[in-house]
Amino acid sequence: MSTSTAAETQLALVIVSWNSSGLLADSIGAFRASSAAGDASTEVIVVDNASDDDSAGTARSAGADTVITNPLN
Repeated sequence: MSTSTAAETQLALVIVSWNSSGLLADSIGAFRASSAAGDASTEVIVVDNASDDDSAGTARSAGADTVITNPLN
């Protein structure tokens, strides 16, 4: 996994999520694998909009660099 500071990031992925727990780990993993194949430094940001399926927790477990939780969708 290639992570970096914001000043060094070559690719950033922002995912806006609402009850997407089942898709987040695969999406983040695919992005990391693809960017690693190109030797690109990355940052993953997930914005969770009041999910009730632990999307924020899943994003953290899957390696998101930043998880922002909003109280409303």
